[in-house]
Amino acid sequence: PSTVPEEVISKEKEILKEKMADSKKPPEILEKIIAGQLRKFYEGVCLTEQAHMVEEGGPKVKKFLESLGLEVKGFRLMGMSK
Repeated sequence: PSTVPEEVISKEKEILKEKMADSKKPPEILEKIIAGQLRKFYEGVCLTEQAHMVEEGGPKVKKFLESLGLEVKGFRLMGMSK
C-alpha cells in the first residue's frame, strides 16, 4: 500500500464517498466502510496484499513471505506477445 500514489488513494476515497453519499449513515460508520473498501482496493492493486493461493487458508503474500524471512523489494510486470 505504501507504493500506491497518494493521488490514486485520494481519488479512490472520493469515489467511495460519492457512492456512500445517499446512505444516511453516521460519518464514523462511513469511514469504517470506506476503510474496508480501500483494503479491497489494495488487494486488487498491491502484490503484497493479494491472497497467496497455494498455501492453505490463503494468507496474504506479505504474510507468507514474512514467514519465510523474505521481503519484496520491487517487481516488474512482464508480458509476452505472439
